[in-house]
Amino acid sequence: MSVTAIIALSIVGSLFVILLLAAAGILIYLLIMTRRATLDNVNTLRLLQESVRSTLEANRVHFDAKLSTLNGQELAEAAKIISQSATRIERAAIAFGQLAAELLSGEGVEEIHSTAIERARRSGLGPESFAPAGPGERYTSASRTATGDAEAILDESRDNSFDSGIAGEG
Repeated sequence: MSVTAIIALSIVGSLFVILLLAAAGILIYLLIMTRRATLDNVNTLRLLQESVRSTLEANRVHFDAKLSTLNGQELAEAAKIISQSATRIERAAIAFGQLAAELLSGEGVEEIHSTAIERARRSGLGPESFAPAGPGERYTSASRTATGDAEAILDESRDNSFDSGIAGEG
């Protein structure tokens, strides 16, 4: 081998060794940075864990304080009252549904009406049981404005009814 070949091989070998040392240095640097980042992340996670733990502990103490102020007897009484109210509401809803079904069927409407009037008379709530009007008193079912509005709505509904024909014709 010639001297130039030996010099060329030594230069290539030294470049290879330099690259190996640089790669080793970069790997060591990355290892140090990764460990530092990992330690930072671990410290951050520990701080987060402590924060969550203290928040949960404070909430538990607050919840325990609120829970200790509850009176079980009062809760039982309230539940009983709510249950009774729910039962009444259910019965009223069933009665209303039956009434609606009767009214929609059209059968027995007069019977319902007469039964309701008789029941009202027996309870003392019939029309004859109201107090007589005093001097200057009179019953007004609606104000003049409301009566006028009702008449205007009735006129408008007549104008828009199907009996008047299709719009644009006639």
